[in-house]
Amino acid sequence: MSTTAGAGAAKTAARPTTALFSSLAGLTSLGVLLQGLWAGLFVPTGKGGPYDDTWVGVHQWGGLVTLVLGVAAAVVAVVTLRARRDLLIGAIALALLL
Repeated sequence: MSTTAGAGAAKTAARPTTALFSSLAGLTSLGVLLQGLWAGLFVPTGKGGPYDDTWVGVHQWGGLVTLVLGVAAAVVAVVTLRARRDLLIGAIALALLL
């Protein structure tokens, strides 16, 4: 029974770093979704549509924040999740694609 308690303690100890990585990855994904929304709905590219500098600025800042969140997720993966190679490679690939 001591091995069961030890395994439970290991899961509890690893949880905060996984929660941080999950939060950063989720916010990065939300940023990617919002970038598409802002580009597709609020920044008309065709003729006849109004051009709004405000939404272009929102799109620009959203991209910057999404990039920072993606890089932060990759850094957290490199520092704390080295054992999870799949998450590490995925986080680095996401940051590079952004």
